[in-house]
Amino acid sequence: MRESVNSMSRKAKQMSDADLRALKSPPLSDKFLSKMQSAEEILPDLVRRSRGKQKVPTKVLVTLRLDRDVLEHYKSGGRGWQTRINADLKKLAPGA
Repeated sequence: MRESVNSMSRKAKQMSDADLRALKSPPLSDKFLSKMQSAEEILPDLVRRSRGKQKVPTKVLVTLRLDRDVLEHYKSGGRGWQTRINADLKKLAPGA
């Protein structure tokens, strides 16, 4: 038991003041939790919404294994990496 207490105090020394204050805060009551709102309700412009289901499915969900360097190349371009892979494959597929 003594070692775990020492271990905990070492971790506490590494924590910021804000983290320590958060640990010491009282538990949230049911009354408080019932008044909470979702982030989408409070900041709708900042919450990213998904597109939802396709009305007419045009794509098929697949599992594909790629070389690590190929995947890193596409992901390094940021968001839309799957769309870029699809576009490059389409160029190589006759009649697509």
